[in-house]
Amino acid sequence: MKSREDAQIALPALATHLDLVVDAIDGISPKSLPGVEKPAATTVAGCAEQLRRLRQLLAAGDGEASDFMAEVAPSLAGVLVEEELASLSRDIGDFDFPKALTTLDEASRRLSLEVT
Repeated sequence: MKSREDAQIALPALATHLDLVVDAIDGISPKSLPGVEKPAATTVAGCAEQLRRLRQLLAAGDGEASDFMAEVAPSLAGVLVEEELASLSRDIGDFDFPKALTTLDEASRRLSLEVT
């Protein structure tokens, strides 16, 4: 394209193609992707052991807490409120384990769980 006029002529055709691509992407559900499964519904009781293990890793200052959090986050999302999950993920990612412990303990109290 050499001019603004050329671009203005081409944009409607490009928009049509873009709409087709976006519609195709929107039609893909995670369940239709190979190797991707929808996480099982979780309960507070079902996440209790995960929260205990996460707390142990945080209390020990173990860097594995980051990997473990990434692994269990989908399950915890069914139990923790969005702010708790976001704070835990951020603080663990920043290796601010004391702050993450505080958030985890507050969430555990809210859920009436003993994780210590």
